[in-house]
Amino acid sequence: MAKNNNSQVPKWVWVFTFVMVSLFIGMLWLLSTVEPASPPTNTWETTKKDVKTAIKDKKETTPEPPKTGYDFYKLLEEQKVVVPKVEEYKSTPREQIDYIYRLQAASFRSKEDAENLRASLILEGMQSYITSTEVNGKAWHRVFVGPFDNRSVMNKVHDKLVARGISPMELKEPVKKAN
Repeated sequence: MAKNNNSQVPKWVWVFTFVMVSLFIGMLWLLSTVEPASPPTNTWETTKKDVKTAIKDKKETTPEPPKTGYDFYKLLEEQKVVVPKVEEYKSTPREQIDYIYRLQAASFRSKEDAENLRASLILEGMQSYITSTEVNGKAWHRVFVGPFDNRSVMNKVHDKLVARGISPMELKEPVKKAN
């Protein structure tokens, strides 16, 4: 008959178990031979007595504080605060400055490309125009949308341009109001 090796427990498990049980029994024996440091006392009764005497002493030594009435609310009703008007605190009127907003939609070297973009923007209902300038001896044709008196209107047009895949540059120009 062949022995079944799968059902046997390895030797190291038996050795480990024997060592642990021996250590447990040894610790129990060691604890049973140690004497307590001091005999147990009835601490609850002594604590109760100490608390009662402390309360008695406190009552005898501390006088009751005198009762005071708060007149704060009555005083507030009777008082009046007068704030004088001082001319130094008046603000000086500022010059009213308004702004005109424009969007630069694109800049092209070819006038034809600039005209095509301008035409497509006009078909979408956007007021646009072209300015031509020379930079380093080369002609550039810039396509602008606007002008806008109101920033919120400019932002709506900006959103429409972004939806078309155009990243416009915002321009803000101050315009003094005539009084």
